[in-house]
Amino acid sequence: MRRYRFGEGEYRYFSNPFPAAVTGLKQALYPKLLPVAREWWARLGREAPWPDQLAGWLEMCHAAGQTKPTPILLRYGPGGWNALHRDLYGELVFPLQW
Repeated sequence: MRRYRFGEGEYRYFSNPFPAAVTGLKQALYPKLLPVAREWWARLGREAPWPDQLAGWLEMCHAAGQTKPTPILLRYGPGGWNALHRDLYGELVFPLQW
């Protein structure tokens, strides 16, 4: 994280196939975060592109060439921290990262 000035700690991306816990969290959180994301975009005067189902959103991302898995596990020790930032890997983005 230090080399990108994102903080002090370690990170590892999960790859496909995801552990069941990661898949479960993604499935459980998407419908809870979707209304927040849509309201945020509406307040910014933007049209929200996200479908009701996570599978539909992932299909859109993959069709746009965005196939890199983004679930990440962070580990911090004493004095560790994470700078406010967003990881973006293409034009299609979800404004809340979990």
